[in-house]
Amino acid sequence: MGRPLSRTEMLRWFERGHKPRSEHRIGLEWEKELLHPDGRRIRFHEPGGVEDILKGLTQFGWTAEFEGPHVVKMARGGATVTIEPGGQIELATPPHLGIAGIEADVRGHLRELQTILQGSDVRPVAIGYTPVESVKDIPFVPKQRYAIMERILKRTGTMGHAMMKGTTSVQVTVDMTSREDASRKVEVALGVSPLVTALFANSPLADGRDTGWASWRARCWQHTDPARTGLLADVSAKGFTYERYLDWLLDVPMLFYRGAEGIEHGQGRTFRDFAASGVDGRDATTDDLALHINTTFPEVRVTRDYIELRSADNVPLPMIPALAALWKGLMYDPEALETAQAIAAAIPPWERARVQHIAASDGLAGRFKRRRLRSWMAWVLEIAADGLSRQAPDGPAEVAYLTPLQELVQRGESPAIALWRAFERDEGAVVDAIAYPPVDEIPAFAPGS
Repeated sequence: MGRPLSRTEMLRWFERGHKPRSEHRIGLEWEKELLHPDGRRIRFHEPGGVEDILKGLTQFGWTAEFEGPHVVKMARGGATVTIEPGGQIELATPPHLGIAGIEADVRGHLRELQTILQGSDVRPVAIGYTPVESVKDIPFVPKQRYAIMERILKRTGTMGHAMMKGTTSVQVTVDMTSREDASRKVEVALGVSPLVTALFANSPLADGRDTGWASWRARCWQHTDPARTGLLADVSAKGFTYERYLDWLLDVPMLFYRGAEGIEHGQGRTFRDFAASGVDGRDATTDDLALHINTTFPEVRVTRDYIELRSADNVPLPMIPALAALWKGLMYDPEALETAQAIAAAIPPWERARVQHIAASDGLAGRFKRRRLRSWMAWVLEIAADGLSRQAPDGPAEVAYLTPLQELVQRGESPAIALWRAFERDEGAVVDAIAYPPVDEIPAFAPGS
C-alpha cells in the first residue's frame, strides 16, 4: 500500500491498446428486450424467463458464468451474452474485419433466441425503450453492481432508473492506431453522434402512451447523470486528447470498485482520489481504471482497446449491421475521416447537446442551422459510402449495407414514425408491430447472399 497509480501509467495504458491499421476490426453490442404479447417484460426468475433463456444457450455451445447462484453471462468464441439491469439481453460480438461477420453473429444470435422461445408467447422486439409496462414495475436483475447503481442514479438525475430498466441500444466499437488517430476519430464521432441519434430514433412510446419524443431512450440518458453522460463538450472544446479525457475520468465519482467482498459502493470518491490514495488498504490499478471507465456513459466512450459509439436506439434487424457499416465507412478510410471532420466543425462542442436534444425530440425532421437533420445525415451517409468503397477487398460490396439507412433519409423518416403510425392504428397491437420476424424471413445483406 502507498504506491499511487500515476498519470503517466494511465496514459501509457491507453496507448497499449493501439493497433496497426492492418489489424483494425469492428465490433458490435446489441441490446434487446423480450416481451409478452401484453407488453410485459419477461422477468429474470419466471419460468422461461431471462435466466432460463441464458441457460438455454448452452445447447448452442455457450458457457455459463455465475454471480452467486445465478447465471448472469454466457460466453462463446470471443462473444458474450449478458443482462442489463431490467433483464434486457445484450450480445457483444467478437471484433471482425468486415461487416459480414457482424451480420452473421447478429442473425445467429436472433435465431438462437427464437429457437429457445419456440412454444412461448415471448418475443424479442425492435424498439429502444420498453413501450407498455412502467419501468417502476420491472424488477432489477440480481447483480450486485446494479443494486449499487440503483441507489446512486436515483439521486443524480430524474431518469436513471428509466435508463437502466427501460432502454435498449446498438453500439459499435472501432480501433485506434495512435494518439492522433484516436483524437481524429473521437472528434468526428462526437460531431456525428447526434445525427446518428436522429437516424436511429426508435423509441417514441413509454407506459403505453405516445411520449412525443422520437427517441425516449436518448431523453432518458440526458437526465441520468450529467457527471458521466453526454458529448464530452469540456473534453473536446480544445480538441480531444487522452490527457483531457483522463482528467474528466479522474473527476467522475466512482459508482463502485472491486473490494475484498466483491463489488463495493464508491461512496462518492473520485478515481483521482483512488489513484492517489488507494482504498481498503490497496492501491489502484489500471484494471480499476478499466472498470471505472465502464461506469461512465458518454455518447462516445474511449477504453484502452477501442472507441465505443453509443448513440443508436435498438432497431429492426437490417439496420443493425448497417450501423456498423456506417461507422466503418467513416472511421477506417483516411479520406472519409478527414472529410467528416467538416461535420464535426459544423456541429461544434458547445452545440452538440442542443443537436442531441433536437434529434431525440424530432428525429430526422429536426432542424439545425436551417437544415433538417435528414440533410445532415445524407451528407454523413455519402461520406461513409465513399469511405467503404475505398476499403478493399470487402468495402465496395459493404456499401449495400447502408441501403436501409439511405432509404430512411430519402423518406426523411426515423424508424419512430412507423411506430407512431402502428400505435395510432391499434394501441393494443404494439408488440406485434415491433416483434422481430423469424430470422430466416429477414433478407440478408451480406455480399453474395
